[in-house]
Amino acid sequence: MFTAMANKLDQYLEKNPDLAEGFHDRIDVSRQSLHRYRNGERIPEPDSMVKIYVETDGEVDPNSFYALPALRSATKKTAAAR
Repeated sequence: MFTAMANKLDQYLEKNPDLAEGFHDRIDVSRQSLHRYRNGERIPEPDSMVKIYVETDGEVDPNSFYALPALRSATKKTAAAR
């Protein structure tokens, strides 16, 4: 599951309920797909990630769907060890 990463999309739509209505149509996915993105059950396809980024004015970016903070921490530790 990707729940922690998908929370950013869910939080954005919860914070902006007027934008949540019809959001799935604006990013050209089914209601079920949007539900899965919001619940972390599915990672959007690259074209959908771009549409999400545009529709959220950059507040939800493609990295929001991956555990990159943990990767950044690991990278810093590896670099420090060198």
